[in-house]
Amino acid sequence: MVRSGSWDVSEVTGAELYDTLSSLVVPRPIALVSTVSREGIQNLAPFSFFMLGGTNPPSVCFSPVVGPQGEKDSLRNAEQTGEVCINGVHRSVVHGANQASAPVDSSTSEWDLGELSPVPCDLIKPWRVLQSPFSFECKLVDVLRHGTAPGAARYVVCEILRVHVASPTSLPSARLGGRDYLDLDALEIFELGRPE
Repeated sequence: MVRSGSWDVSEVTGAELYDTLSSLVVPRPIALVSTVSREGIQNLAPFSFFMLGGTNPPSVCFSPVVGPQGEKDSLRNAEQTGEVCINGVHRSVVHGANQASAPVDSSTSEWDLGELSPVPCDLIKPWRVLQSPFSFECKLVDVLRHGTAPGAARYVVCEILRVHVASPTSLPSARLGGRDYLDLDALEIFELGRPE
């Protein structure tokens, strides 16, 4: 629920602030981020705090916020290996991307949830998503930490090394507020709840 009026951010809970801000800054593209741990466990997680950076060199940034259990596996893996694959999310991929957000422990690969098909990347060890409309093979450039509590940001800046485009005419889906998503191809809003 979006809170109306004028107010200081210190007046609301973290959950209220998240609901309000994520409902106002829309639509947000979804990065389905693939990383691999030092132990070789492939990780897959969606992030709607994601943006294109520059083009010379080409860069992207995604922001895995700190959760109740601390920093995300995607961030830890990216920092340990220096490699990230950013996969686009189309309507046909959005359910599998959502399933990849399930709370599983670090020893479990979200790829094992069975929704999406892995394809080896050409230059990096993390896999890319076969069904994605595009994938970027990237190297980690920098991580900026802003805050320490749950909800704090980690800005992960990556340089794009290789681009894979499956369908240049297909538009990706985007995240809106709450449970709402936007299918840019059909110009249709649809709902999707978080997995348990």
